[in-house]
Amino acid sequence: MAESNPRFSSAQRQALHAQPLTHEQLAAITGATILPADRTETDGTVFTPDDTRLFTSGFLVDDVAPGTATEGDLTTARVTPNRVTRVATGNDAGTPVTYGAGVVAATTPRTTLASDDPAVASLSVLDDWDESDRAKVNLIAGQAGVTGGAGVVAANTPRITLASDDPAVAQLLLIAASLSVLDDWDETNRAAVNTIAGQVAVTGGAGVVAANTQRVTLASDDPAVVALQVIDDWDESDRAKVNPIVGQAGVTAGAGVVAANTPRVTLASDDPAVVSLSVLDDWDETNRAAVNTIAGQVGVQGSAGVTTALTQRVVLAAGSITLQASQVSAIINGTTTRMTTAGVEAYRDLAILINITAGGAATGTLQIFLQDSWDGGTTWDDLVASNTFAFGAAIITQRFVISGRLVTTLTQGSAVSNGVLAAGTVRNGPWGDRIRVQEVVSGIAGGPTGVTYVISCVAK
Repeated sequence: MAESNPRFSSAQRQALHAQPLTHEQLAAITGATILPADRTETDGTVFTPDDTRLFTSGFLVDDVAPGTATEGDLTTARVTPNRVTRVATGNDAGTPVTYGAGVVAATTPRTTLASDDPAVASLSVLDDWDESDRAKVNLIAGQAGVTGGAGVVAANTPRITLASDDPAVAQLLLIAASLSVLDDWDETNRAAVNTIAGQVAVTGGAGVVAANTQRVTLASDDPAVVALQVIDDWDESDRAKVNPIVGQAGVTAGAGVVAANTPRVTLASDDPAVVSLSVLDDWDETNRAAVNTIAGQVGVQGSAGVTTALTQRVVLAAGSITLQASQVSAIINGTTTRMTTAGVEAYRDLAILINITAGGAATGTLQIFLQDSWDGGTTWDDLVASNTFAFGAAIITQRFVISGRLVTTLTQGSAVSNGVLAAGTVRNGPWGDRIRVQEVVSGIAGGPTGVTYVISCVAK
């Protein structure tokens, strides 16, 4: 830069190239005051243009954007019009650094702590804080953490007090006085409050209504009010409608057959009736009910034999005899014995009527046999055989007449006839002391309904 400066003469330029130069030589060439090495000027010394001469350098005033230079060019520093050195902090490309609030960018300065900086250890601890390792601070001196949730008072339970001018303080003083009273409540000094105005305490336990008996009323929209109104209407015409049996409205009353709404009752195991029923349960062919059918006589006479005190006396008045009450026939193939009537040997003539009152429903057939016995029910012989009746047919009446005074139609010395007498016929001649009804059902198919019939007899 000195070589191109026209302010220096050729001799001066040669002197500048001679090394080294003394202070005096440099002062003679530049005309500036050069302070010796052992002389210093204190900061703030007054500058006098005529007396003080300094070596100065110049800067280009540039109030616009800084220019650029090519590698190897000479350039100079720049200042603002206010002679402030223009400095643009940035990266090697000259991009200025970011400042103020904003996001991190390539031009944001990066700062790192020294590895032995105490803050590094602290930041490492903070970095580990999470749900399992929270900030461990001691709110109470000497206590690690404080108690949480319900529990007993402990050294790490925080103590809180209200400010002296807190409005709640006055209220708490009143409560403290009340708590003192509450503290005295025990079995001998209960809370002395009057639940009913003018009455000391209220009645307890069972007893009659009195002035100190509490009165309770239900709210008008309480569901119980409707229920009580229903109960209030219960009388002889509107009894309580409850279902003693689940799923059944009411229970059966009076005589009748067993149904789903018939209550089932069981006796307690120690009920005396259980013993009696146990005895009844044991009654069978070998242990019949031990009752005296004839006064003063144990049991009655059975089977054929002579008349004794044990022989039952049966009196049949002349007239109508029911040999079979209304009966619905079986609906399975086979023979079924029905009603037995004893004491009919004293009559001479029998007029028998088999009356079918309901025909039932197909499919099947019914034939009825009347049989008599001479040996007390051990052997039975056909007396009457009805015509065959088809299930579902129209109702009909079949009549049969037997005379005990006519010569018998049976073959002497023949075997008894049991269920083989020809249909629509009778056996004349004497009969035994008892007659039984036997029905024979055959040809059953599908799901038929049984035939209903009644057998009556006029005996003379």
